[in-house]
Amino acid sequence: MLEQRDGHWLQVLGRLKPGVNRDQARAALEVLTRQLAKTYPDERDAGVLVDRVVFIPPNVKKAATPIIMLVMGAVGLVLLIACANVANMLLSRAASRQKEIGIRLSLGATRLRLVKQLLTESLLIGLLGGAAGLLLASWISSLLLRVVQPPF
Repeated sequence: MLEQRDGHWLQVLGRLKPGVNRDQARAALEVLTRQLAKTYPDERDAGVLVDRVVFIPPNVKKAATPIIMLVMGAVGLVLLIACANVANMLLSRAASRQKEIGIRLSLGATRLRLVKQLLTESLLIGLLGGAAGLLLASWISSLLLRVVQPPF
């Protein structure tokens, strides 16, 4: 996958060195794209262009930092609550399955087999929850990008 060069969906953000202006950055990036087109002539790199070089004032970054930290803290708290709820549900489920586990042990199942079964069930629940979370995060981030326009 890393050898494929046709993924032109990527947007790159960067910071300028002190003393470098937008025109110098654009010129350097255009030289870089021409070098890529020469290095990989069979690929689609010839059509890659520097879309825009945007200056974000330092006051925008300073104003956005507390908001970003607040949102990250809220997301972390929600994640912590969700993890605690899932752990609580798994514990209550395990407590309600004591009879089933006792019957399986009395019928000859080994403890290793029971541990494997319980771990497999927990892993499946975790994978399904993680996949659902990734899909939800992808949907919400695309929705936010459509609703909230960048300040530049």
